Amino acid sequence: MTVSTFYSTIAIAFRDKEPYSGDTSEQMPNSPAPTVSMKLFESELKPYSIAEDRALKSINGWLSPEGVLFGCRWREHSNAMKLLGFEHESEIETSGWIKLSQMRWMIIRRYADCNISEQQYDTIRHWHDSNFLSIDLFMFYKERMTNIQPVSLSNNKTESD
Repeated sequence: MTVSTFYSTIAIAFRDKEPYSGDTSEQMPNSPAPTVSMKLFESELKPYSIAEDRALKSINGWLSPEGVLFGCRWREHSNAMKLLGFEHESEIETSGWIKLSQMRWMIIRRYADCNISEQQYDTIRHWHDSNFLSIDLFMFYKERMTNIQPVSLSNNKTESD
């Protein structure tokens, strides 16, 4: 009797996780999952608005250099940024704000070096602790920050141009 084997291209979606490409000796930690209270906070946010989040329940938002977290709904960071007085993500990044998107602190930035203030670091640690979340993913990115170069917004001109 012959047994045939069916191979599907969809199987690629079910592979084991591969190690982080920059450091094959260590696997990238998983993103933390939101708690019930975090999901509730997110559901109560009004569209196209921001809310100062003193309870640190935001899943998405912006963290000021002073450590104040402003929550927004998913995919509304641009609107929130404008409500905070900024026109472009490069502007808010160069002003020292940190984006929180889908439970990830975006400390590896596109437009500016990330110099985490002491207040921001305290808020990030407290956000993890108060929601009983692992800080491993944040620390994984934080340890790799020094090798990241931000995108320049200039037209690649040198000072002699």
